[in-house]
Amino acid sequence: MMMIVSVPPKELSDAGVIAKSVNLGSIRLRSAHVDDANYELFLDPNDTSEITLNIDYKSEMKELIEGKSLTSFVKVEAKLLKKEAFIRYMVQYQVDYTLPSVPFPENLSREMFNAFARHNGLLNSWPYIRSQISNLSNDAGFPVMLPLLKITAQKDEAINSEVVKTN
Repeated sequence: MMMIVSVPPKELSDAGVIAKSVNLGSIRLRSAHVDDANYELFLDPNDTSEITLNIDYKSEMKELIEGKSLTSFVKVEAKLLKKEAFIRYMVQYQVDYTLPSVPFPENLSREMFNAFARHNGLLNSWPYIRSQISNLSNDAGFPVMLPLLKITAQKDEAINSEVVKTN
């Protein structure tokens, strides 16, 4: 499976402009959490209902200090659902980028940095998010492997994100 995130072409282009000027500094785990409701329904051997997986994410710029750093926070929630039961795995990562020490060209805008933080923050932290949720879910007894991630330019009225099966 692959999770495809479709973004407006302008945002993708803006993120690319910023990507040429920054360096990835660090990726750090900020929080990890497992939550459940009606957990025992997952353990009922007589219940043959299907378990579904929902993935939600939020990626945003939290800090922009010209000439020093750009910080993006990426929060992902993977939720296993079975009837009225759920198990939710939540992680948040902080992604820090170093910026050039020279003043930015005038054609760069805060919106371009926001687009970069949203999309590159998600892209750079995704392998760590997948690993952390895999570890949390294995420890909780209901393993989940998040799909690979692909960020593409949006076509017409494309859905913002979708999980598709690939061969």
